[in-house]
Amino acid sequence: MAARHEQTVPAVMPARRIGIPLLAVLALGSVASSSPTDDTQRGTARAPETSTWAVASGEPASPAAAGEEPVRLDDLSISRSGERPAVTLQPAPPVGTAVGQASIDLQPRWLSAALNVWSGPGEHTRLLLVLDEGERVGVTGQVRGDWAQIAQDRQLVWVRAVYLADEKPEPDRPEESQPDEPDEPDEAVTDGPCADGSGVESGLVPNAISVYRAICAAFPEVSSWGGLRPGDDGFHGSGQAVDAMVSDSAQGDAVAAYVVQNASELGVSEILWAQQIWTAERSSEGWRPVEDRGSVTANHYDHVHVSVY
Repeated sequence: MAARHEQTVPAVMPARRIGIPLLAVLALGSVASSSPTDDTQRGTARAPETSTWAVASGEPASPAAAGEEPVRLDDLSISRSGERPAVTLQPAPPVGTAVGQASIDLQPRWLSAALNVWSGPGEHTRLLLVLDEGERVGVTGQVRGDWAQIAQDRQLVWVRAVYLADEKPEPDRPEESQPDEPDEPDEAVTDGPCADGSGVESGLVPNAISVYRAICAAFPEVSSWGGLRPGDDGFHGSGQAVDAMVSDSAQGDAVAAYVVQNASELGVSEILWAQQIWTAERSSEGWRPVEDRGSVTANHYDHVHVSVY
């Protein structure tokens, strides 16, 4: 029997993976990290990529390092990395808010006349006080029409911009009276109760009561009055007005002139008479005409209207 020849097939050797030893990888990384950069070769430190700046708050976004100068917004440069410093802008403070919540650059101005101060830009807002002529104030730069915003007693309030001067006005020199024409003394203001009784005084504020008593004492012929008017949206509704009914224009002229003469002592804010108006705020302009309101009473031809603070 013929011998059987067996063919021997060589075994397939498994494929071997060839890799870089871990130690070699770590060594390469160490060499790469030790390579100096352009910045370290030049001896300069790289700045942080982003920064946040507080604007108008008066406080930096983070405490500054010792001896480090504060950075201004106009000193910031554009980052080469494409990122930009985040700048937070704060809106202007609302009307009536306290000064100090934001940094406000106030510019000095002086009042060219005694000036009413209002809570907002218009006479429909609340009247707060009256500042004296020549007084210095700080303006914020906010203007709405004829009105300018100022800071007063740490509040943002409004006045008429036309009476704000860049320089302090010089005080008027008193006129010297002639020896043969001595100055006439002012008519005395009487604050005693009127003979008509206190019915007119009901609901009036103290200054309005003083006006009523002063006119009553100086002009006893005036017997008809107007005072508190409930539901009125003006000075009569708040008890801040008195009407002195007059019999003719001569009497009305005399009453109006008397109130103007004693306006400061009586706390008067405005007078309406014969379709004209006089205000303490614009006293330097004297009497000014007003629009026609359609009737003798509405145009104040039959009474002198006096409003007070």
